Amino acid sequence: MSDLILDVRGLTAGYTEEPIIQDMGMRAERARITGIIGPNGCGKSTFLKAIVGIVSPTSGQVMLDGSDVTYNTPFETLKYGLAYIPQGRQVFADMSVLENLRMSAYTLRDETVIRGRFDEAFTHFPRLYERRQQLAGTLSGGEQSMLSFAMAMVLQPKCMLLDEPSLGLAPTMIEQIFETIIEMNEAGMSMVVVEQNINVLFQIADYIYILDSGRNRFDGNPEDVLKQEELLKLYMGVQA
Repeated sequence: MSDLILDVRGLTAGYTEEPIIQDMGMRAERARITGIIGPNGCGKSTFLKAIVGIVSPTSGQVMLDGSDVTYNTPFETLKYGLAYIPQGRQVFADMSVLENLRMSAYTLRDETVIRGRFDEAFTHFPRLYERRQQLAGTLSGGEQSMLSFAMAMVLQPKCMLLDEPSLGLAPTMIEQIFETIIEMNEAGMSMVVVEQNINVLFQIADYIYILDSGRNRFDGNPEDVLKQEELLKLYMGVQA
């Protein structure tokens, strides 16, 4: 079995004829946390969307655990085991917490398996169990973040892509979300995390990519990145 869970090569994509990301690559190792940072507008979110198929790439390749998923639809990519949590905590606001989890389990058919995964999600997020009949749109921002994580956990993906999980959250909730990320990673989950709170990201990531103007600027272990003084001046303390 390869150590790589996600291998992205030469990915180019955008929303018009002018690409947002150009010839971008990334290698994410199995059961590791790969971090992505960069200034606003550099293409981080577009990169994740191109990987999962929300934005169709014009060139390049995305390999997930040895399978080519480059031009798959998001649904097909999800079935291969790649889950995506977008920024902004997108949940079904007019559905209950339990109904949201049921929607996330639409690829599953065994009710015993589904109930077991719901129980596991509620074990991670007991507050969601308390609010399981509450409409998702009435939850706090932090609780909606928990629900987004729980929905992804139900699928037990091979790899999870997180787009700015701390965005808009209070410090105490940020701490809880990152504790959850660490717990899931320690349980074997492979993760790719785009994050504006780079001080926290440097503490949890095994490897970091720096993006700028739709291209790879630098990549390395956190210790290697910390040696890049010019890059640190550019990105440290800047909203990614």
